[in-house]
Amino acid sequence: MLTGEKGLMTHILPSVMDAVRPWLKNNVKDERFWNGEYDVTHIGEYEISEPTKEDRKIFFERFARAMYNA
Repeated sequence: MLTGEKGLMTHILPSVMDAVRPWLKNNVKDERFWNGEYDVTHIGEYEISEPTKEDRKIFFERFARAMYNA
């Protein structure tokens, strides 16, 4: 999703996740991903479509607001 985007460093990943989380919640409907419980039975990958250019624009706008207000 954001893999390969320039300028994303490990210390800002929490803010990146905050920016992407609304899109993820809208696209990953399985509640076990959002219930806050540690799930050792979940093994594997989850198929998800790639975000559109508009989605990415929204991610970075949300991220920029979060960084500016931090």
